[in-house]
Amino acid sequence: FRPLRKERRSDSSANTPMVGRQHELTRLLSGLQSLDRGESRVMVIEADAGMGKTRLLAELEAACQGEVTWLHSAADAIDGRTPFSTWRPLVHTLLEVTASATKAEREAALLERLAHEPEVLALAPVMSTVIAVGLEDNDSTRALSGEARVRAVRRVVLALLQRAADASPLVLSLANAQWLDSASWSLLIDAVAHVSPPYVV
Repeated sequence: FRPLRKERRSDSSANTPMVGRQHELTRLLSGLQSLDRGESRVMVIEADAGMGKTRLLAELEAACQGEVTWLHSAADAIDGRTPFSTWRPLVHTLLEVTASATKAEREAALLERLAHEPEVLALAPVMSTVIAVGLEDNDSTRALSGEARVRAVRRVVLALLQRAADASPLVLSLANAQWLDSASWSLLIDAVAHVSPPYVV
């Protein structure tokens, strides 16, 4: 398979040995074994700023390189007011498009990946809530509003996640989870419960 990956950020610390966090890294790596058993796993890294959380994730990603589909995003206080904001880069990675892709490129990638599920494909227009697409509402989406539309978004994203998980083991890396908006939290909970299987860190 060809791993779906978020472009790695330049980080000079990645070129130096990690010190004093081997126990934590071992615990994180052990969580990968759950994927081999077909089990979902959630690991929480909690520490004060500057204590090495980002470095731990970088080490885990490096250890997984070429073996998993690695999806990463980071919430923040401002975007946390926008529904599904944390999922936008994850969806871009699932669609294998960049943030600078044209609307037509996003639409084509979305439709291609949903083509095998006609009922979910019909819900594609609701993804304008998450990414910049301009698909016109159809008979399946025109009457959807409020919570019904949110549920439709979750259904589409879950289908994209499952497609990725079927291709290779799936790791979701979410930084600054304290800033996740409520819609992103709900989708994350659904992903753990219904995608077979993810490893969430």
